[in-house]
Formats: sequence, C-alpha cells, structure tokens
Amino acid sequence: MRKKVFLMATAIACMFGFASCDDLNIEKLTEADVIGHINIYASNPTNTDKGDQYYANGDSTNFKSALCNVNFTYEDEISIDAGSVFVGTENNLLTSTDGVEITLPLIGINLRDTVPGSYEVNCPVNQISFFEHLDTVNWMSLITTNNSELGNVVVIPTSESAMYIAYNGTIDIEQFQQMGSLVKGTINNVHAVYVTLDDVEALMALDETVRKQIDLINNFPQITLNGVISCRRANIGEIITALDEMQ
Repeated sequence: MRKKVFLMATAIACMFGFASCDDLNIEKLTEADVIGHINIYASNPTNTDKGDQYYANGDSTNFKSALCNVNFTYEDEISIDAGSVFVGTENNLLTSTDGVEITLPLIGINLRDTVPGSYEVNCPVNQISFFEHLDTVNWMSLITTNNSELGNVVVIPTSESAMYIAYNGTIDIEQFQQMGSLVKGTINNVHAVYVTLDDVEALMALDETVRKQIDLINNFPQITLNGVISCRRANIGEIITALDEMQ
C-alpha cells in the first residue's frame, strides 16, 4: 500500500532560504541537500542458508530525501517522552500540489533522545517477546512510535512483507540543532536481520515452549550496514501519519 504526502517544494525552499520562491529548480534543490539524504552501504551477508535477502555484499542505497524531527509522546495532552525520528526515501519528496507517493524501500531510525551523541542500536530481536509484539502491531510503528523497551531502532522495510531490523551497532549523531538545520551523523557497523511477515507468522504458529528455545539471532539472514546521515529537521507529522497508515 502506497501513501501520498504533500511536502511543498515552494514552502520548503522558501523556509530555508535556498531558492527564490518564484524560480524553483527541483534538481538544484536536491543537489543542495535541501531535504537531506541517507546513504547506506551493505557488506558481510551471513546466515545465507536461512533464506534470500534484499541486499548483497557491496550493495548500496541512496535515500535521496531524508527528514527528521523530535517525536513526542503525549498522555492527556502532556508530553511524557521525546525521541528522534528519521525517515529516508528513494522518492524525491520535494514535490508539487500533486503530492508524491512513499514507496519501499525506505529507512526509518528512531532514537531515544534528541541530542548529539553515540546511540547504541539495541532492538531486542533476540527475544521472542519482540516478535510477539511485532505480530500484533503495524510494523511501521517500529519507526513512528517511541518505545523505550525497543531501544534505538533502525528499520529498512524493503517491501510490504519484508524488512531489515537492526540489533546492534551505533548511530553517531554529530549535530542536532534547530528546525530547518541539517542533522548529521553516521551509521556504524549496524547488524540487521532480514525478517518477512511469513517468518513472524511461522514463529507464532509454533508451540510457545518451542518458540522460546529458538536461537532468534541466527534464525534469519543478516547484513552489516554503514552509512551517512544528513537529514533536514522539519515538521514530519504528515510523513509519520502516512507511514502509520501504510499497512
């Protein structure tokens, strides 16, 4: 399922002062990194006997549109938690009033703080309780929902039925500043398992005792990811809503 977002090129360009509102050039705005980017590089595929996966050694993806912002959790209209959400897409989100569809693959990063620093990727994919949770929620919520029990999350949905979920490595954020600025960082030796929805359903079909005995980390194909982050900090509420509704 694809969802359309309406991030206006005119509004974005004028807000950040990168171009005349009367003379927009989408290609030049992209080259100027007006809307940011996330580049990832794949290496060292392992557990190849466990099934096929999206990336092979040496593959890379340029998510040429990348936005981020603080993501608040509210309870009774009071903010009780704040994290950082980054979303990178291969689609160019500098668009007209016709909108642009978010398609897969995309990358989503959800960090448990909003300041520069080194964030350990620690989503608990070695615990069956994580997959029990994944079986009951919209899996896009791993990106869009602050959940301290899931730690710092990196997810790359490659289709509506498959995704990479990172379980260790680090995201180093070098600068996280005011709205309109670029939030910059690196993805360092992030290890991720490749999981399909069929895999999750198969796990849930097993007897509970059997499920708890499975070596989950080694039950899936894996890849190592490195990369660079240069995300424009902006209002991403529309993107969050679109992602939550994709499945």
